[in-house]
Amino acid sequence: MTEKSQALPFKGLLVEGTSGVGKSTLIDALIRRHAQSAPPRKIRTLVHLAQSHTYGPLARPENAGTLTVADNQQHLERIVGTIEWLHQCVQEEQHNRPWCFVVLDTLHLTHCVRPGIVQWSDVAAFDRRLAALGLSCCFCKPRRRRSTIAESHPESISSSFASTHRNSAAPTTKFTGTSCRSRMCWHGCSNGRRCASCGSRTNSQSPAR
Repeated sequence: MTEKSQALPFKGLLVEGTSGVGKSTLIDALIRRHAQSAPPRKIRTLVHLAQSHTYGPLARPENAGTLTVADNQQHLERIVGTIEWLHQCVQEEQHNRPWCFVVLDTLHLTHCVRPGIVQWSDVAAFDRRLAALGLSCCFCKPRRRRSTIAESHPESISSSFASTHRNSAAPTTKFTGTSCRSRMCWHGCSNGRRCASCGSRTNSQSPAR
């Protein structure tokens, strides 16, 4: 990290990934490290939006079958607009060091998978607005590992086990494809290089980190 990037008054991170992959554990560790390393009375604005705020408000209409694209976009507008306000408040000359930190536990990338009402074209504008503020997106992906049972007794693996594996792998595949379209993506999907997560190539220019 350069001296210039350390002096930015606003820093934001969006953590995305499938359920149970460790997003909350990562965020908890980041917040604890920030609080423990800060000198006395030097912890400035720290905002952590858990899924109770980023996804929770959509859950009830999703379960009722009444959630619409407009509802989802209104929810995103409320969150992104708040983050833009937090960013604007510290864009003054006296704030020449980190002053405001924002961490989001999932947002629009998750919304494209669940509830799944919106598609990328519905949320791309919000992604651009967040990227313009300097936010980065960390996409958490589960490690590939073989089951001990599968290694020792391959004949005992039932069709239901295989079905469960397919069902858990499908969201990860969809997440990966969506995250690679984000301007905040950490995959290194820029300048025609191969993406470390999805293996695809892109010629798009990634934003400055």
